[in-house]
Amino acid sequence: MLQHRWLRWGVYFVVWSMIGVVYSLHLYLVKHDSSIENPWIVLWWGMPDVYIWAVLAIFMLPILRRLPLQPQHLGRNLMIHLAFSGVFAAAHLFLSLVIDMMLYAEPFAERLYFFFRVQFIENIIYYWMLLFLYNAWQYYHKYQDRKVQASQLETQLANAQVQALKMQLNPHFLFNTLNAISALVEDQPKSARTMLARLSDLLRHTLDSGSRQHQTLKEELEFIRLYLNIESVRFSERLQVEYDILPETQEISIPSLILQPLVENSIVHGIANRTENGKVIIRSLIQDHHLILEVWDNGHDLKSFRANGRATGIGLSNTKQRLNHLYGEAGQIELKRENDGTLATLAIPIQTTDLISSHEQQDHESADRRRRVVGQEAHPFPAEA
Repeated sequence: MLQHRWLRWGVYFVVWSMIGVVYSLHLYLVKHDSSIENPWIVLWWGMPDVYIWAVLAIFMLPILRRLPLQPQHLGRNLMIHLAFSGVFAAAHLFLSLVIDMMLYAEPFAERLYFFFRVQFIENIIYYWMLLFLYNAWQYYHKYQDRKVQASQLETQLANAQVQALKMQLNPHFLFNTLNAISALVEDQPKSARTMLARLSDLLRHTLDSGSRQHQTLKEELEFIRLYLNIESVRFSERLQVEYDILPETQEISIPSLILQPLVENSIVHGIANRTENGKVIIRSLIQDHHLILEVWDNGHDLKSFRANGRATGIGLSNTKQRLNHLYGEAGQIELKRENDGTLATLAIPIQTTDLISSHEQQDHESADRRRRVVGQEAHPFPAEA
């Protein structure tokens, strides 16, 4: 740790030394005098000024961090930086004057006037150069961090898709599905074709949404419905599904395949362990600027969760990690016992644009319903086939 700190300070010194050499070369070219016998004397002129800025930059850093050049409070921060530029320009001027008086025995007032006339405005310019360089460096690193975060999210989304396809193409699951279809081929060919179409739609929907990080809740629920329609073949009367979806939540954007692991968990660890009357309820609501998604089942198995409600299964752990990467602490996943069953809850922050689009969609649907024939019921999802 100590060695790493000394290495950083060594790099800091080398960088400022390189700047000092370039600055001294600039002085030599601008103020070149043929009477100068030793050109290296310009280093004696330029290096002290640069090293003073190296020291002052250490004290500038906390100010630059607290007052970044961002759209929020930009005007206020610029005015504060204007005041600080004068302070640091004066500090640099004073330190330069002290060093100069130690080297040259000249009248103080004369040297003060000379330094103020020559260096004060330059020092203010140097302060603003350091300010813009620091903010450019910060923006670059934030840009790189966003690229890394986007890459991580794409990887996590790909993992979620692989997990979903792995579940769907599980040999046992696929065997049971195809076996149920084959049993219907002779007696109920229409139903068999319907089940094949459902399986095809499920796989196609997963692949079609593969390149998108987000989709609407309505699209996510379409995928869930396709999945549950297939599962209903396996469980027949043992599986009942209810949807309690708030209409204005359907157009809210959510991460793709974020709800599927919760529903799968209910089927695998809840309904599969029951011999009859298995039930799953999927609910959505808006609470404290969050979209709340709930999946309740009347199963009894919590082995994929720790006692404190944190997910340990692969799919549910990935869901928690995706929420953390996307929303930080604002995105939450929780599982608990409720009403003799298991309740899994997702809390996803709602963006302002999502609220606007959902209200616009709700108004559009209300107007559309008024144009329909009286007596025809509207429902957020089509009736079960």
